[in-house]
Amino acid sequence: METKSITIRKLKFMEIPSVIKFAKTSFNEEGFGYHFAMKSSFIFTLAYIFNKVRIFIALDNNKIIGYAFIAHFRKNNLGILVKKEYCGKGIGGRLMKNLLEGQKDVWLSVEEENTKALNLYLKMGFKCHTKVWRMKKP
Repeated sequence: METKSITIRKLKFMEIPSVIKFAKTSFNEEGFGYHFAMKSSFIFTLAYIFNKVRIFIALDNNKIIGYAFIAHFRKNNLGILVKKEYCGKGIGGRLMKNLLEGQKDVWLSVEEENTKALNLYLKMGFKCHTKVWRMKKP
């Protein structure tokens, strides 16, 4: 797979439905990104219009293969998704580099077992703040 044809750029308003569809079909049901994507497109659109979300997308031949966002609500929360077959090719790092430019005090959550994501976040300068226990009663 050739990565030279992949472009990273800011999301355009008219692409919001495509990103929501991509996220809904790509995330597992446990992740923050899935829940973010499942919010109504109306709320997502308003967040975009009022500068409450900053989004960069990765495109391969004009097809969305990944995105990264910072939602500016109580905290600046970061989320990222790259299509599985494109993982390990530097696309996540390119997305984050563009997304984080000029941003401060950004937070994210990651599962301890997700070593690929952990390594990317550490490489991008993130530090472990707290460890969270997610508990479930069977």
